[in-house]
Amino acid sequence: MKYIIFNSPKIGEFPIIFPLSVSHSGIAGSITSEHPDIKPVRAGYLEMDAVSVICYGASKSLDLVSNTGEDNQLISNLLK
Repeated sequence: MKYIIFNSPKIGEFPIIFPLSVSHSGIAGSITSEHPDIKPVRAGYLEMDAVSVICYGASKSLDLVSNTGEDNQLISNLLK
């Protein structure tokens, strides 16, 4: 799976998780074209199982890197 962490002035940071077949830039472009105040701030790849989330890597198309600790926590909290 892939993910992007977006930052919204109204709600703060939130993740979008999507399949490997979709590009980071495609998702980011769709979001930001409809909501120009929402910006991608981190991106990468993730692996999940029943008890954990592991975020890693970067998005070359967005020139953004992941923050493993923060991103793991944000996505884990969302899935609880």
